[in-house]
Amino acid sequence: MRSLILSPNFLSPFFRMATKTLNDFDREYDLIPSDASVFNTKFDISETNEAVKITAELPGVKKEDISVNIDSNNILTVKGEKKQEQIVDKSQFHLTERVYGKFERRFMIPEYVNTEDVKANFDCGILTLTLAKKAEKKSKEIAISVE
Repeated sequence: MRSLILSPNFLSPFFRMATKTLNDFDREYDLIPSDASVFNTKFDISETNEAVKITAELPGVKKEDISVNIDSNNILTVKGEKKQEQIVDKSQFHLTERVYGKFERRFMIPEYVNTEDVKANFDCGILTLTLAKKAEKKSKEIAISVE
């Protein structure tokens, strides 16, 4: 699992720290395989005024083999598996570089994201998650009367 590389003004420092902490925890307790041939996913995270968008490259992964979950602690988990094709003939391989296996990535979702309004799309091996932001609470001016 790779650490997120975020621009200095991206989301909050807490978001960056929490994501790094989750990844470090996984690595510390051997929840991330150390084998370099394990299927790794690449993620991009961007933000607009309306939403946070997370995209992942998942070439060769089928839609039904992907799971996306947000738990009660605002941790988004994307996991799945790239399964190896069954070979029916008796071919002899001279080189095999393609990798297969399970993957899992976790991200701490900031409090200003509405976890009830998440859209997921999977097209041509790209998973796109759009997480809408909560409406900002506007300040209210309160008049003070003088007696």
